[in-house]
Amino acid sequence: MENEKNETATETTTTETTKTEITATETTTTLSYKVKNTSNGVKSSDPAINHDSKALHQFFNDNNGPPVMNMKIQGWHKEKSQELSGKSYKNIYTTVIDFEVTLDLSGYILPTAEVIASPSFDEYLEAYIGDENKCKEIILKKTVLWDYDLLYKSILDLARRRGYRYNLSVTYPQSNLIVKAMTDHSFGKNVRTYGFIAAPISWLYKKKFDKLQSQFKMNTSASEWFTQNSTLIEQYITVDQRGGRIVS
Repeated sequence: MENEKNETATETTTTETTKTEITATETTTTLSYKVKNTSNGVKSSDPAINHDSKALHQFFNDNNGPPVMNMKIQGWHKEKSQELSGKSYKNIYTTVIDFEVTLDLSGYILPTAEVIASPSFDEYLEAYIGDENKCKEIILKKTVLWDYDLLYKSILDLARRRGYRYNLSVTYPQSNLIVKAMTDHSFGKNVRTYGFIAAPISWLYKKKFDKLQSQFKMNTSASEWFTQNSTLIEQYITVDQRGGRIVS
């Protein structure tokens, strides 16, 4: 992705998007904080990271490891059947999976990421620290840059040449995508504790600092990866005859 620059035309201010390179590494400064690990990532409401922008920076730095990413390829079609309902029949449509394969892509992701922030990473963290909202949170979202369109077209072309003529989907299930710091204020903690019951309060009062993006790159291009793995993918593509009435 090219470096994006956003300028706001005012008399005295200019807002610019900047890139900061950070990676999950050991640091010489000891910072102790509690975190909760989920499949979606890491989150913390520890006071240690809620009152000092440098400590918050280290929190993001410590937890900015690459996400886990797979490629899931499915060939599928829909079949139509009928079911008696009272005195008439109703149509039943069933999705049938013809083949499916999941490939682990995590090892291809480079460990270092660029954090996109506006106006800058440090200034964005300072804005969060200085904000007095009692339900605030700041989120770093991880993305992996790759030519996904090229991969889909290449896999679809392979399936068609193999003789498969039905639907094809290529998705990329991911985990460890979010690093989140949440307010340590007692009001905000209570809102999170009561969850669904407190949802209206959260919706009204919560302030999200969610403009941080950590962009990871792959260590190989999409075309090179496909060339190396096309034979493996082809082994999973089946073109069996289907028994039901295929409608799509």
